[in-house]
Amino acid sequence: MNRRSGEILRPVATFALSGLAVLVLVAIAGAYALRSLSTSEAVRDAKRVTTITGPGSSSRRSRPRSCAARLSQSRGSTGSCAGAC
Repeated sequence: MNRRSGEILRPVATFALSGLAVLVLVAIAGAYALRSLSTSEAVRDAKRVTTITGPGSSSRRSRPRSCAARLSQSRGSTGSCAGAC
């Protein structure tokens, strides 16, 4: 390698490595920011959906009867829950 190519190679390599380091730092900062944003958005959406669907899903009519309740109402059951559920 002659003296001229060494004079050019070192600054180019330094520029490339510093650019790569900046790119990695920006990527890490962006990933952290997006993670925080997406988590807060998911929590907000979950609260909204729960508020909208919450009262209807906890009503007594929408809950399925338990297996024991079905057994007590069925006549001539064999005592197992398999047929009643």
